[in-house]
Amino acid sequence: VQPGFDADHALSFRIALPTATYPSAADAARQIVSMIAALDATPGVQAAGIATHLPLDAAAAEDSAVFIEGQPIAPGMLPGIHHMVFATPGYFAAMNIPMVAGRLFAAPVVGPDSATPLRDVVVSQAFAAKYWKNGGAIGKRIRMFPLDPWATIVGVVGDLHDDGLEQPPAAVVYIPMTTATAAGAAWSPHDVAVVIRSAADPVALAAPVRRTLTLTAPALPIYRMVPMRSVVVDAMARTTFIVLLLGIAAALAMAIGATGIYGVIAFLVSLRTREIGVRLALGARPSGVRAMVVRRAVTDAAIGVVAGIVAALLLTRVLAGALFDVSPADPITLGAAALVLLATAAAAAWLPARRASRLDPAQALRRE
Repeated sequence: VQPGFDADHALSFRIALPTATYPSAADAARQIVSMIAALDATPGVQAAGIATHLPLDAAAAEDSAVFIEGQPIAPGMLPGIHHMVFATPGYFAAMNIPMVAGRLFAAPVVGPDSATPLRDVVVSQAFAAKYWKNGGAIGKRIRMFPLDPWATIVGVVGDLHDDGLEQPPAAVVYIPMTTATAAGAAWSPHDVAVVIRSAADPVALAAPVRRTLTLTAPALPIYRMVPMRSVVVDAMARTTFIVLLLGIAAALAMAIGATGIYGVIAFLVSLRTREIGVRLALGARPSGVRAMVVRRAVTDAAIGVVAGIVAALLLTRVLAGALFDVSPADPITLGAAALVLLATAAAAAWLPARRASRLDPAQALRRE
């Protein structure tokens, strides 16, 4: 599953803007703008962006009600609740999130009070498809609170698997990092995530980035500096562990089944040693005898495999909730298991039949 962003060559970390150092939203906003300019100028940095939330991050995204102009809420119903991410325009380039339609919002502008009215927003494809089935989200207007002014959708970007790779893409509204609240007051986050994109190993940028930020804001707390690839791996840790356990259990089950089939068929073929001796004494060719024994064993095993597949089709429905993009009746999985068991049956019949056909007919007839 593609997460919707390019995790390679991307370094992420979080920065806390303490209210003691940045008491007002304008102070925090000015620091954010200053950091972006400094990071963009750092050698080796292709793009730098800041957001309040990163996809697949353990920290939950902020959710907000979204009102759509021209789509009134029915009586007794609630507006849609969607992820809301405050970001700078460089965030999309740093994450390599594709632009689907329209444009990005403008870079943050810090005025005397930093109260940049919310006029433009960007939404994800999932959000656009939810409210405008035939497209055409560009130019439509939304707002977060009933008394807010309407904000215009100026761009649509690619979807992200924000809540997990096993979850469908989230419907997201991206808002400029420095904006105004419903009351018109300035607002800016005090805890943000930074993403840096590099053409080389992103870990090599850790030291230069730290030096840049030290010069920009010496007392700025920096934490959780990890490559975005690690974020993806960590998000998959639970699923990977479960798949590993299920894989071990499945391998053991297959090994036990194959061992049982091999032992039973090899024993049954060994009981036919006298029969094989009689056939050889009557002039049968050893290769023909071996083929006959193997054919009979594989036929018996095939009957059991067919019965097992029928049982599997009935029982594996309980696994449907644990599967992602795979049917409980996956033909490749069931076919591979059937081939392994049939090949085991053939080998179990062929080896003792081969030994018996190499014996002298008189010795084979004397064997019990």
